[in-house]
Amino acid sequence: MAWPSEGTADRALNQAAHLHVVTDLDAKALLIAQLEHREAEIARRLEKLRERHAQYPNSVSSRQVAELDVESRQITRDIDGLRRALDPAQ
Repeated sequence: MAWPSEGTADRALNQAAHLHVVTDLDAKALLIAQLEHREAEIARRLEKLRERHAQYPNSVSSRQVAELDVESRQITRDIDGLRRALDPAQ
């Protein structure tokens, strides 16, 4: 005779494992959304800085443009990496 609670621990572990995967995917999707917003914000700032630097070139604005450009490229790489991680075809 099997007790009603037999197998419950296994079911709970399987459900918890499933929830962990969903949570991980949700966390990656949320991070992508946050990074896309940050990417858009940096693009706006970078455009303004480039215009300002073109009108009034100096070493400070040149450094700021270079730093934001590097940050923009890094965020783009991060987003692409997360999208590849979420792609079920791979």
